[in-house]
Amino acid sequence: DHIFDTSSRLEMGQLHKGGEPRNIEINYIFCKQLFAPWENLDEDPIAVDLIYEQIINGIRSNIYTYDVDFDPAEFILLAVQHYYIMYGKDVEQEKMKQIILELMPAPQTNLLNNDGKGNKKIKPFMTEKEIDTSVQAAIEKDADFKRVIKRLKQKHKARDQIKREIKKDVIVYAQGRWPVTFSRIFEIHMLSGPLIDEVPIASISIGKDKIRLFMDDTLISLGDINYSEITEIICDHDPILNFYHYVLQTVYGDYTFTLPMGADLGILVNLIHTNLKDRSKLAIAQKDYKPTRRGAGKLELLRGDIIVLDEESKKNMESGLMTGINDRTNREGEFPADVVYIIPCTSKPDSKVLRGLVLHVMKRAVNLNQEYEPQTHVNLHTLQAYAEKYFRSKKITAWQYESSEIKGPLLHRFEGQTELSHKAVQMFKAIMAYANMSSPERKKIQQSHLDSIFDYAFEKNRALKEELYCQLIKQLTFCQDMRIEARIWELLWLLTGVLVPGKVLFHHVALFLRSSSNPTALECYNRIQKIQKQGERERGPHIIECNANINRVKIRQYVHFPNGHEQDFVVDSTTKASELVANICRELKFLANSATGLSLYLERNEKG
Repeated sequence: DHIFDTSSRLEMGQLHKGGEPRNIEINYIFCKQLFAPWENLDEDPIAVDLIYEQIINGIRSNIYTYDVDFDPAEFILLAVQHYYIMYGKDVEQEKMKQIILELMPAPQTNLLNNDGKGNKKIKPFMTEKEIDTSVQAAIEKDADFKRVIKRLKQKHKARDQIKREIKKDVIVYAQGRWPVTFSRIFEIHMLSGPLIDEVPIASISIGKDKIRLFMDDTLISLGDINYSEITEIICDHDPILNFYHYVLQTVYGDYTFTLPMGADLGILVNLIHTNLKDRSKLAIAQKDYKPTRRGAGKLELLRGDIIVLDEESKKNMESGLMTGINDRTNREGEFPADVVYIIPCTSKPDSKVLRGLVLHVMKRAVNLNQEYEPQTHVNLHTLQAYAEKYFRSKKITAWQYESSEIKGPLLHRFEGQTELSHKAVQMFKAIMAYANMSSPERKKIQQSHLDSIFDYAFEKNRALKEELYCQLIKQLTFCQDMRIEARIWELLWLLTGVLVPGKVLFHHVALFLRSSSNPTALECYNRIQKIQKQGERERGPHIIECNANINRVKIRQYVHFPNGHEQDFVVDSTTKASELVANICRELKFLANSATGLSLYLERNEKG
């Protein structure tokens, strides 16, 4: 906003209240409202000094507020740090008390007493007794803090440099402690998005690490959006009503909302998004790129490949070329800039976000580049050679994706075996039913959905396990529906953690996984290698494994100990009981002699 527009609005508000506009005094306070994701405190010592003072004054004046259940140790450490800034390392009790009194937030006023009457009641941050206790705790804490100072002195000679390092530590603490306060907040209307039903009025907070959405009146969180998840920002302005309609397209779906006079929000988000792309070191191949001449410093790419960009890439972009390392092949070279999507990030996103970005870019590429043949999809190896020997049908579609149901098993070994043939067809139907589930149905996936796919593969000496492998890989070959493809990868991920195909098919499965650019393929390859070494599972995948894979979270198993304590340990599809026991021993630092004879027992309790 223009400065004088703001002044005029404040004066008009005063006039509408019946007051005199001249009676209001307008002060402009210079402060740090938002940290940029790429901001480096080392580069600006003056900013460090100013922001530190802002934080100290903000705590005193309750701009940065502590919750009722905050950890007092946080405040004690802050007091010790501030003492060093003000007086140096030698702590005196009276000076420490003065520091704590200066840092204490202003007393908060309650408008109502417990009896509901309108008398004001002032609630101090700490009582006199708590202040004295805090002084003693701070003096004790100072002994530990001196060791911190000693380490800082080894790196920095000047006292001002040491003080600045302490101030930086306080600033980093404040960013994590009050992320919403250190952000730009806008009131928005008609918010909707993934897992968010339409909310009439909400707030959006543009912060250093992410965008936060919450209910306007209760501050209940509605969700977070990492900047790396955002693929496009669309804004439509209504000049008559001066309303701005926004769509934030992300790898998980679109967030839509409106706000009056909301140009600032779009400018800010676009500024962050653009700058993150300019500083990014990661990109995803949107198209296959095969150089006409091998070697000569050119880098071959398959759609979905992750590329680590080098410093020269930014300089060469104007010429239409970039350089980097293909994460899949570990080869370095040059490639056209227009074949990659640059991820807006300063560090590598977590695997869930990265997987979503790869799927988004691959789906987008189908529309961007229709001249590429579908055969140059994401896999170099298919089941074509295997199908020529072992499949019933010799049609080319026998080993490629098809949306229609199969009429019989893929493998010719089941011809004439009515029961197994019927089960193979039912297995395929169950696979496609899973792949075509709607989003609401996905939230209610049951064990029975998995059993209808995997149980047949565990029957009769597991005769149908190779049929299941063939069906899944067939449906992943040249599949143009990215939603279906992603869900079949989920099933293959589960299968590779429980069963191993025979030697001939195993060879083709391994080649398929190793040549695929889908990030899930490497996980599948590692899983099938591990399960081959330690032996197949006795039962099919559990619903917990399925949900953990869908949500890209680790499975944590709680273990109870004889002393009444319990602790969680990470497990996966291939974790055996002996492996978990060994992990527990390492975690608890058991000596080898003491670990002998330790076991896990299951206790079953009936509910109700």
